[in-house]
Parts: sequence; structure tokens; C-alpha cells
Amino acid sequence: MRIFPHPIHPFLHGLNDHYGISLCNLSLNFILHVVVFINLCKAYLGILPHFDLFHHFFYLKIWG
Repeated sequence: MRIFPHPIHPFLHGLNDHYGISLCNLSLNFILHVVVFINLCKAYLGILPHFDLFHHFFYLKIWG
């Protein structure tokens, strides 16, 4: 279920589904890192964002 009223990139939506969290639970810095990663993949590398490549550079530490 998307709570955010604006459409989000499918890669970010996939990250939310993979970790089982909603967009409102992410920090602004994490969202910025995801957006920069998506733009890096699309504009400079010419590839679609890939979860394994993202996971190579970043990790999500879930506080509980």
C-alpha cells in the first residue's frame, strides 16, 4: 500500500517491499542516497538500478 501521494520510483518501491517498511519510516538521508543511486545508474552508468549493486554500497540498519 502506497501512503505517499506522489508516485515513487519502482526501485524505491521495491526496497520498501523488500525490507517491509513504508516510505514515512525512512530518513531523508536514506531517501537522498536512493535518489542519487538511481540517478547514478540511469544517467552515468546507463543501466537500471539493481538491488545487489545498491546493497554493495549501502546497507539498511533497522532499529528495533
